[in-house]
Amino acid sequence: MKQRLKQLVQRVVLAITLLIALTQFMTLPAHAIELEDVPALVAGDRTWVRDLADVLSRDTEGRLNRVLDDLERTTGKSVRIVTLRHLDYGDTSAAVASGLFEQWFQTPAEQANQTLLLLDTRSREAALQVGEQIKALLPDDLVESITNETMAPQIREGNLNQALLAGASRLSAVLSGLDDPGPPQVTQAVAPTATFPGETDTGDAAKLVGFLLLAAVLIPMVTYYAYRIWS
Repeated sequence: MKQRLKQLVQRVVLAITLLIALTQFMTLPAHAIELEDVPALVAGDRTWVRDLADVLSRDTEGRLNRVLDDLERTTGKSVRIVTLRHLDYGDTSAAVASGLFEQWFQTPAEQANQTLLLLDTRSREAALQVGEQIKALLPDDLVESITNETMAPQIREGNLNQALLAGASRLSAVLSGLDDPGPPQVTQAVAPTATFPGETDTGDAAKLVGFLLLAAVLIPMVTYYAYRIWS
């Protein structure tokens, strides 16, 4: 009987140790993205969306690529969209967008008709970087309006798919020479539902941590009562 009880106690201790280790592992910060981690842009590449944060649905990514491909074919102006997660501490989305823009387009001639829209899913911030010829169509106040008025409200609500669709739609209209549709009209908001795969990650992780902590409490209790019954 004592031998069986000893084995049970050993298993319980091992289970608790594994639960604690798993809980600590889940709270570790993810590896920060650096510019070197972003794939190089190959000449002639017509993939307009790089969803490195893995937050876009297949439908959204397809719609964005079609809109931006049509824009480039009809106007010669290119818009690239990149989503990133876990930037280096202290980096801003604007600084990363500027660095990536120069990494992808290294000369003024290459940059001239380019636009880069970057979304950092950790800080929930968007940034736009544009070439010199695009600035005539996208002055600073319009850039700020697109990121802060068109996209930011959706981003704050967690609707990242809709934020990028709205931003790309407005960019496409302006760069095509059409009238600026402006930011969306503000209406009474309804509680949003998750629209992309990564939105529920935090909630699921919290539930799992809670389960593990509950197990860590219940297992010693079961062991105690088993000891009382068998002793």
